[in-house]
Amino acid sequence: MSRIKIEKELLESLYLGNGYTAKEIGKIFCVSKGTILLRLKEHKIPTKVYRKYIIEKELVIALYYGNGYNLKEIADIFGCTNVTIRDKLIEYNVPRRSISEISKGKNNHFYGYHHTKEAKKHIGDAHRGKNNYMYGRIFTTEEREKMSKDRKKCKIEKELLEALYFGNNYTIEKIAELTGFCPATIFNKMNEYGIERKYVFWNNILTPYTSYPLEFNNSLRKRIRDRDNHTCKECNITEDELGYKLSVHHIDYNKQNSKSENLISLCRSCHSKTGFNRKDWEKYYKNLVK
Repeated sequence: MSRIKIEKELLESLYLGNGYTAKEIGKIFCVSKGTILLRLKEHKIPTKVYRKYIIEKELVIALYYGNGYNLKEIADIFGCTNVTIRDKLIEYNVPRRSISEISKGKNNHFYGYHHTKEAKKHIGDAHRGKNNYMYGRIFTTEEREKMSKDRKKCKIEKELLEALYFGNNYTIEKIAELTGFCPATIFNKMNEYGIERKYVFWNNILTPYTSYPLEFNNSLRKRIRDRDNHTCKECNITEDELGYKLSVHHIDYNKQNSKSENLISLCRSCHSKTGFNRKDWEKYYKNLVK
């Protein structure tokens, strides 16, 4: 490929006279920006000094973390590009926010949006029974052995787990992050050691966690499922259709009250809905069981 020749006078006219950038001149001659910069250097044509943005570290942190602005919003304030702001964050060693932090509250595109009852029903139906991707899923012996080995890999001493959970007041998610395991593994390890959870979230309300009484055992749950014909009392789907055993729900949300009239069989989908509008569900199921 032949070396492109550009006269000094023409290059000066375009670069200094017309104010074109090296990239724009490159497009005219069908070459790269780097080639034009080399020709400028060969012809000893001084390159332009572009504006250097002076943005204080404290101001960047205040806008990025304090006001919650994104890179584009900060760039618009200073009249520069997103890349400039990104480079400033790197220069000042300011850690970037995670996607979850950026999408919180009003920044989330679902903020203030609520599904209608019809939409909720449609979503539920789309993932129920045979439509569920786990429907009829049977793990092979090899898969079960692999899952068992993965669980055994989690060698966290009981004392350390208690120190992190009760002493440092860390959440299960935080302990999982520190140890490199998933929250489910930590949760199972706590059950293995007999460590009770301090609290749970119900309908965005922090409530003390209480364990089930001894009488709420497999035998009692089986009697309730038999009574309800192994059918979800909310959506009427059967265990055969689901491929798993129904959950047994405490109608008044009191785990210590294991009377048969306070228990009802629900599928996982319907059971998950009972965490919201608890008073309405309690009244509804009490009438249903009568």
